[in-house]
Amino acid sequence: MAKRPIESSKPLEWVRVSLFFLGCILSILGVVFAPKELLSEPALYTSAVSMADTTNDSLVLFDYKVYGTQRRMDADMPVQIADKLAQFKVNDDVLVVKVQGTELKTEVFDEYVLVHDPETIELNIEFYVAKNVKAMGSSLPTRTFIKLARDLLKKATVIYLCLVVLIAFALFLPCSICGTKALLRLIGLYRKPKTESGEEE
Repeated sequence: MAKRPIESSKPLEWVRVSLFFLGCILSILGVVFAPKELLSEPALYTSAVSMADTTNDSLVLFDYKVYGTQRRMDADMPVQIADKLAQFKVNDDVLVVKVQGTELKTEVFDEYVLVHDPETIELNIEFYVAKNVKAMGSSLPTRTFIKLARDLLKKATVIYLCLVVLIAFALFLPCSICGTKALLRLIGLYRKPKTESGEEE
């Protein structure tokens, strides 16, 4: 015995219309508010800094400053670092700063590396270019690494955005079609003439 089709009713069609058009809205919002890049330029630079090779063979002296007192050195150091970073970022270089320390110690910050080195002269700040970065067990030139990472990131971002649009379209198209059909059925129910007893035909 064949099953009888489920008869349409106003509440049922209202639910269908609401759900399908909610799917359309969510698909549009998904495209609008989805992240437009996988990794920002500052985050890419920070990644290169974190992998900088700080051994002496990889460092090239860029500049140095000599101070008369520790107080003057501490006050001027942030200014000098900010000035050097402005130049280094443009050239895709990584900044390594050396100051005197009782023992060899390396501190990695978001935009530069600070090395406390006993061999550094007291009250001196030395600024170095890190020629290489250590990536996946091998050493690569810093500029080459940043350029390759940037190019790969651009391609990955394009693929990612295409997938976001494709998934959103795959949701939007059937929801819009089914929602339109449900809406037409709902309009038809409201236009359906009533019998003499007041019930819809």
